[in-house]
Order: sequence, then structure tokens, then C-alpha cells
Amino acid sequence: MNKLLEAAKKLLYDQEIILDTLTCSVTGYIVTNNAPRPGILLATDKRIIFYGQTFMHFKDELIEEFKYEKILSIEKKRKIFDKKIIIYYKDEYIMFGQILSQNIEEFIEVIKMKSNI
Repeated sequence: MNKLLEAAKKLLYDQEIILDTLTCSVTGYIVTNNAPRPGILLATDKRIIFYGQTFMHFKDELIEEFKYEKILSIEKKRKIFDKKIIIYYKDEYIMFGQILSQNIEEFIEVIKMKSNI
């Protein structure tokens, strides 16, 4: 099992179930100053969690939680060498890129289903 996923599982609440995961980087978010931060994105039955481990020049873990009810929309963008997911959340947006997983469409469908968008 992936070490990153195993570390991220420690963030789950009791009885919380992982519905889908994406190995990616958060590439556009105020907390990261728009510097790509590698990690894993978990869609659970209760929320979305991004977990970035300590890594090279990232001294601290990055843990961000997003509630389904605050998601306004989600979209996929395709660039020449990269695919991106953009989540419009409350009054901001969060961009995920450098996606290594192949299940992007399924992941987006899980989020749409859970957030009723």
C-alpha cells in the first residue's frame, strides 16, 4: 500500500470511508502561495482531504479539508502536458494538477454526487 495513503488514512474520523483517491499536487491555493505541493487527495463519505507530507523543502505537512456542502462546482481542464481539477469552494478556488492517477473522471463524479452539484 502507498505510504502517502497510509499516512493520510490517519486523518480519517471513526467510521469514515474513502470513496476515491488522486495522487496529485495542489497547484493553486492561497496556503501554498501557488507553489505546487505534492500529496494525495481523498474523497471520503464525509469530506475531501488533501494531505501533503513533509518533503524536501516542505518542512511541515499540509492538511486541508473541504466540506462537500461548500463546493459550488468542479471542473476538469486539460493542458498539453497536464490535467487539472478546479474546485470552486465558497469564495475561492483550489486547483489540483500534476495528476498521476488515471481515475480523474470517477473522482470528479464522486465529488459531484456527494456535493449535489
